[in-house]
Amino acid sequence: MSAPKAKGPVAFISSFYTTASSEKYWESPLWQLRQELAELNQDSGFHKTLPVETTRPVTWVAEKFEPDLGRAMLTDKDRFAVVDRLVEVLVQSDLYVCILAGNRRGERDHGSAVLLHGTATAVSYFEIELYAAAMHEKPIYLFVMEGFSPGPRLEALLQLLHFPNWCDLKPRTPKQILAAIKMLVREDLFGKPQRAALSRKRIVRQLYRAREDSELLFLDGQFEPRKLPQKDLVEKLIQDYRSMPQFQRKLNRLWIAARELMAAPYTPTQVQADSRLKAFLPLWDTVLGDWAGAASWYGWHGHLYAGTVAPLHSQALIRAGLQAGRTTARNQDWRPDGALASAYYSIAKVMGFSQDSRKCLNRAGEHIQRAIDVHGSATDGTLAIRGMIRLRLGHAFDAVDDFREMLRLREGGSALEIADAKMHLGEGYLFLPGKLREGRDLLRESVGTYAGYPDNPNLPRARRKLARAYLLNRQIGLYRRTKAGAARDALRIGALDQIRE
Repeated sequence: MSAPKAKGPVAFISSFYTTASSEKYWESPLWQLRQELAELNQDSGFHKTLPVETTRPVTWVAEKFEPDLGRAMLTDKDRFAVVDRLVEVLVQSDLYVCILAGNRRGERDHGSAVLLHGTATAVSYFEIELYAAAMHEKPIYLFVMEGFSPGPRLEALLQLLHFPNWCDLKPRTPKQILAAIKMLVREDLFGKPQRAALSRKRIVRQLYRAREDSELLFLDGQFEPRKLPQKDLVEKLIQDYRSMPQFQRKLNRLWIAARELMAAPYTPTQVQADSRLKAFLPLWDTVLGDWAGAASWYGWHGHLYAGTVAPLHSQALIRAGLQAGRTTARNQDWRPDGALASAYYSIAKVMGFSQDSRKCLNRAGEHIQRAIDVHGSATDGTLAIRGMIRLRLGHAFDAVDDFREMLRLREGGSALEIADAKMHLGEGYLFLPGKLREGRDLLRESVGTYAGYPDNPNLPRARRKLARAYLLNRQIGLYRRTKAGAARDALRIGALDQIRE
């Protein structure tokens, strides 16, 4: 799911700013082009050619609009404030313009590295922008300047993020690129579609059909041939992830952690060939589990290789490697079947009501049943997931039975555990005759508890379900206010999966 569109810049210009590492940056043709692009915002002649008057920046060039960002890139020991700001502006922009230029060689061929606590990570600012543009489904426009030649890391990055067609683009002069970007801005403000418009449901269905029987791996199982990851750096990134309440910022940190780990393959063949790799499996397990959870709350269910399903399949492979040789492992209780069931359930919801959706729900049901069989009986967590699957399949009475048992098992538990059970049971009651008011009241109690935990993503989730209860009970004013409150909470913490009907 893309973030709700904000009125930010029209075109975000990528952070590459020198044509070659040996040049002084102010002499670089790319740097000079960036200055010309920034000056379009004050170019009255250009503004007269636009189809509408606008107070929005028509182009956003980081070092010109926010000079402190440029200084922070050079001086700060911890540069996550820069990363978070770049992604924030990109999400608010209409389109992303990437200009590839220069004979890029050496360790920094893909841009300046992001620093964490004074230590260089495996990720550049340019990569963070590419990743964010791809995941937020921004229209991405690549331009190749005359003389461009990528180094191995940049070429691998473009392949990783599925930009392999750059080599088919005709190289252009800076003047030609400037003219093309002006045209893109005009077309965007005129309202001309930037790309063929496929509905999100259709895209997800097509992706699922193409790889329905495959166990996808995170980023299609690609790795990088470089020195082994910095374990302490990955551990710091995980700590930063845990302390960060906003999901977009959580994902920024996890992306950098995953990219750092990509120097340590986790597939069985490679781990057997190099025993040093096994030491990184626990970190992979943690990062991919956290990614699947954060991506789910953020609404990235439909992304094929970096959404919620692929990292969990990778996690299953990693856990198999961790269990190898252990004699105390009980059956297969290490498999992430519960999480996979939840992920396939969420994908089915994105698809809408269709044959593909039902197949996906059935696959979710197979995973949750396997989780129950391995444990020997249903737990409160597996009951929650099985109940949601049953509810989506139209088996409301069976779903409510699961939710009632879930609430019973949580008696005496924490306030948040009970609030979660009430949220599930309250929603289930909305599907049973004569239970609308009881469902509404349970959802009210759930929201009342979560209101004391404003950064908990279940707060907008419970409010969204309560809004539906008000609508079904014909309390229209309360429905509108509660739905608006759910949207505000979801935006505040980045739980964008909850901004939907």
